[in-house]
Amino acid sequence: NNSVGGIVGYTAQTISNCYNKGTIRATTSDAGGIAGTIYAGSDRKIYQCYNNGIIEGPMRIGGILGRIYSSNYLTVEQCYNLKDVKGNTYIAGIVGNIDGTYAKILNCYNMGDISGTQIAGIARGNGKIDTAKVVSCYNIGNLDATNKYGILYKYGNYGVTYNSYCLDTCGATDTIATSKSSTELKTLASTLDKTFTID
Repeated sequence: NNSVGGIVGYTAQTISNCYNKGTIRATTSDAGGIAGTIYAGSDRKIYQCYNNGIIEGPMRIGGILGRIYSSNYLTVEQCYNLKDVKGNTYIAGIVGNIDGTYAKILNCYNMGDISGTQIAGIARGNGKIDTAKVVSCYNIGNLDATNKYGILYKYGNYGVTYNSYCLDTCGATDTIATSKSSTELKTLASTLDKTFTID
């Protein structure tokens, strides 16, 4: 099946204070620990949610969301993923595929290992992410792929990152993400968000 999520498969609503601990598998596309696909209305949000189950499928697979599909404003905030995310293309620790220009990912982190062919520690974008932003996020999960980006797998010059970091041993091969040692990340924890801890 496609659009498979630990809380909901397909939605256009805000989701807050939810978590998933089960394994999620999609046979075609769009799987996430919280939602498979979100088609965002105006100012929707995924807030304070986390995933602690393995997420896998062929395409558009994420620890929190498989796919954001919208041209409206959507924010993923204070969410985190703890388990492995596996697939082929459009695979990431928080959002597998950003297919919406106004998406923002704020104060999120990934600790799970990510594997596939086109992967990212936080989010993978396509040509519709010109104003998408990843802010105050970090990735410490290992990246196993040919093309592996520490934070945001960008499409050309589209999409921006601010104050976001990946662990220097995660295996990222891009020049976009800023790598930090584990000691450096601990000292940066308070600058990322007050909900993050130093362990």
